[in-house]
Amino acid sequence: MDEIRINIYVRYAVLLLGVFLTIAAMVICYLWGGPSSTLDNVLKIFGSGIALTALVYAAMNVRLIYNSQQHNLEMKRKSFSSDLISQFNSPEMTKLSIISYALKKDIKDLKPDEVVEYLEKDQDKKTAMVASLNFFEKLAISIEHGLADEKLLRDFFRGIVRSNFHALKGFIELKRKENQNNKIFEKFEALARRWD
Repeated sequence: MDEIRINIYVRYAVLLLGVFLTIAAMVICYLWGGPSSTLDNVLKIFGSGIALTALVYAAMNVRLIYNSQQHNLEMKRKSFSSDLISQFNSPEMTKLSIISYALKKDIKDLKPDEVVEYLEKDQDKKTAMVASLNFFEKLAISIEHGLADEKLLRDFFRGIVRSNFHALKGFIELKRKENQNNKIFEKFEALARRWD
């Protein structure tokens, strides 16, 4: 708030200084030029001074608008990040996270193909795991595209992302091979490795 107040004072100071310098230049021109100094010359100086003051003032406005937009963008990123955290803490996602957590314990010592076999027997666990992976992929994509504030999300999700990736990386690799698509959950993997 103080920065805004200071910017307003500076803007008024620039306007007043511009008008003062313009008037001073007109008076000096008139006094120095004597009676031969025409009103036309004085008006040219006045017009030039006002135009220059307006240009400086406009440049200051552009900077203020830019700073304001940057601040608004940062606030939107933080808001979007808070929404992602809220989504993760929603009752539905909490239920899926509990199932996924239990699942991670069950599969931690299994080979990737055994994990798939295990999941085929229990569709609820498979659905929970895929939903969790999809959420983390969404999180990673949001960060990559600048929609979310990475620092805020990292503070909240770092341990969760890392533990989920390490527990499920074998399953992810198997799904990539089965589908012949190395892009499956690639953003999630990149995020987990960056946060490691």
